Amino acid sequence: SRKKTCEFKVSGTGSAGQCVTARSWNYGLIHFDVHGGNFFVYEGEIQLFDFDDSVYSWFANDIAMVFYYASFGIRDDPEAVETRVKNFFAGYAEENDINPVWMEHIQAFLSLRDLILYAVVQHDIPEEEWDTWCRNLIRDAGHRLQTNEPVLPVDFTKILI
Repeated sequence: SRKKTCEFKVSGTGSAGQCVTARSWNYGLIHFDVHGGNFFVYEGEIQLFDFDDSVYSWFANDIAMVFYYASFGIRDDPEAVETRVKNFFAGYAEENDINPVWMEHIQAFLSLRDLILYAVVQHDIPEEEWDTWCRNLIRDAGHRLQTNEPVLPVDFTKILI
């Protein structure tokens, strides 16, 4: 059942990042909802807005949100996803460092986003109001949550090598 899916995954994704001590360089206030509808580019700089979902979490969790939303439409194309991820980190490295240990946690953060969106749609939107996006999310995220299938077909631990 849908409820069992959520209960099962809460215990599985809750461990992301718990093995690393929170420090000012890896943990703090994050946007937690970075997607194309929540930023614009002004004079070559990314301007984020819509901070109502902000939380204190691992910075790698915000990176995972970028990948989650930027991969819509290409998730079934591992080469396209990997290219997008590598391009992101090439740009990211110009501004920040990322400890390779965090790459082990990106898939867990992606699964956590699956779980959160799955739960929000189930709880907050009556099924008769689901549009195509909602139905696809419930089908696809539900499948991934039940089978432990990764959200993206990328081995993030090999990206920074």
